[in-house]
Amino acid sequence: MKRILFLLLLLGPIVGTAQTAKDYFDKGYNSYTAKKYAEAIEFYDKAIALRDDDPNVYFNRGLAKFYLAQYSGAIDDFSETIKLSPNDYEAYYNRGYSKSELGNDYGAISDYEKVLEINPNYKSAWFELAYLEAELEKYAKAKEHYSRYLELNPTSINAYFNRGLANKKLKNYTAAMDDFSKTLELDAEYGEAYFQLGFCLAKLSRHRDAIENYTKYISYYPEDVKAYYNRGISYDDSGDKALAKNDYKKAIEMKPTYGNAHFNLALLYYDEGSYRLAMDHYSSVIEQEPEAWDAYQERAWCKHALGMSNEACADWEKAHEFGSKTALNSIEKHCK
Repeated sequence: MKRILFLLLLLGPIVGTAQTAKDYFDKGYNSYTAKKYAEAIEFYDKAIALRDDDPNVYFNRGLAKFYLAQYSGAIDDFSETIKLSPNDYEAYYNRGYSKSELGNDYGAISDYEKVLEINPNYKSAWFELAYLEAELEKYAKAKEHYSRYLELNPTSINAYFNRGLANKKLKNYTAAMDDFSKTLELDAEYGEAYFQLGFCLAKLSRHRDAIENYTKYISYYPEDVKAYYNRGISYDDSGDKALAKNDYKKAIEMKPTYGNAHFNLALLYYDEGSYRLAMDHYSSVIEQEPEAWDAYQERAWCKHALGMSNEACADWEKAHEFGSKTALNSIEKHCK
């Protein structure tokens, strides 16, 4: 899921105080803009020593601490800003972002909600709120808040992509397909969207379209083994068994322990009567998952077809032991 960094610098001057406090503030600002964050903090410290009631100084020092990954210190400074300026929604926003960097997602969400209470049109808060809700698997809320963000920023590529992921998690495949399509309409080079669009199309049984999108994705990410596997499934489901076999083989070549690819390839070999090849691939599944009852059950049928009755019965016994609900019927019919 894509995230966007939105941090804001407050530029308000210090007024009504000794000139030296303003001088330190200005020097701190100049150091900050030059990305000399430690130096900026030193100047802001001196400004605060001369005047400790101006929220601007705490805000800017909090930003400098953020960029030095001093998130706890940044939170303290943004909290001080809020104490002095309770409706400063930018301080709530940046405090929320700092909290999320420390893994305090619920604390961050609370701050983002406060931002939106003060300023409902603060679009960055909608995005971050949606992002964290998705991270917490609250996909319906994430979808809702990405939609609110898109009302304010209707050309956001990342928001369409992320909302698509939320819709996908909710199994709203048509809505997800629309979001990934919109992502690609805005940026035809957004490679990851082709995979997600292919997945949704496959779920909607549009396998030819899914294949086209998986193929496009592979042109961007040729080392992604799952793309070959998923494309293989779409070839398989659309009746192109030879091309499906090629993709499953490619997936296994790239990841020899890919159990699902071995299993699906074995099914194809069995269907064409290549029982020994099918048996070998079911054995590969069992090597990775010793309690995979479905692999034992299917391997038993291979052995049965090859006249290996005792070995087939032993596999059906294993399948029954590990949870198959139908292996017992095979045992009763073929082993007694």
